[in-house]
Amino acid sequence: MLNRHEQRSVRHRLSLLSALAGLGVTLLAAPGAAASPPFDPRLDPQAVDWRMLRFHASKLFVSANAEVRFERMPASAAAAELSAVPEGSGRSPGGSQVVRLHVESKLGGKETHEDVWFDAADGSALERRKERLGKKPYIATVRYGTDGVYRHRIAPAKDREAHGPRERWSGLETSFEPFDRASGGLGEDSPQRPVIEPLALFYLVSAAHLEAPGDRLETVVFSRHRLVPIRLEVSGIEQIRANFEDRTQARTERRRGPIEALKIRVEDAGGADSDFSFLGLREGVEIFVERSSRLPVLVRGKMRIVGRVDIALTHAERR
Repeated sequence: MLNRHEQRSVRHRLSLLSALAGLGVTLLAAPGAAASPPFDPRLDPQAVDWRMLRFHASKLFVSANAEVRFERMPASAAAAELSAVPEGSGRSPGGSQVVRLHVESKLGGKETHEDVWFDAADGSALERRKERLGKKPYIATVRYGTDGVYRHRIAPAKDREAHGPRERWSGLETSFEPFDRASGGLGEDSPQRPVIEPLALFYLVSAAHLEAPGDRLETVVFSRHRLVPIRLEVSGIEQIRANFEDRTQARTERRRGPIEALKIRVEDAGGADSDFSFLGLREGVEIFVERSSRLPVLVRGKMRIVGRVDIALTHAERR
């Protein structure tokens, strides 16, 4: 007998399969027996020491909170969680392990819950599910293939539906969006790079061996319906004033004062007009990572209207 959560998951998968099958669009399946090698073999899942991170930011009239939970699982277990799409079209895990990040965020009066699944070896995106709570709620799924993404969005079509069960929401939208590989720097003559989700940057800055000024990692994010080439580069080492609770299985301590951190700059070609977005930051994004623990301790960048914002770590739980 399936529990309520399992029943909802099954209904969601069947609904997505049924809706997308009507599109008549087929993606090329990623080869199973001849999986592509990892984009950057330096990515090390074992270097990710944290299980949960909490961040907070406040400026002017805007307050933001985010909680990020990290889980690594066998590829077979992750495949069972991914949404069903027409046979052979959804991208399958290319390695033996998959990472799932669960992110709950509040920005002003908006609250969202997101889950992203991606390959542990190179960060290649498999799926994103996003649920907005409160006013104008919706549930949106982006399922990745080799040549594009399937989108499935369900929302209340009428005001009275918003107060009822989600199974009765009737505002359904489905589509297939092919990748514009040329704009994403993925042409035939370009280096093979994975397409990642922006939220996977939390993982990359911990798992990649970005250890000294000048170290860099180039990849492509799918953000706001477009492929955006980005580069992560260590631009310096700085002393960051920290104030967060650090919890391990053996101890809990309040860490205050300066810590030595790598400043990892996230560069993309678009600048202020770019489609790249990370935690609501659109320009000048920098992620500060403690050198000794690989903990992301600060995210800095520009947010529209309010300008530069510091999103600081307030709580960390480690393995």
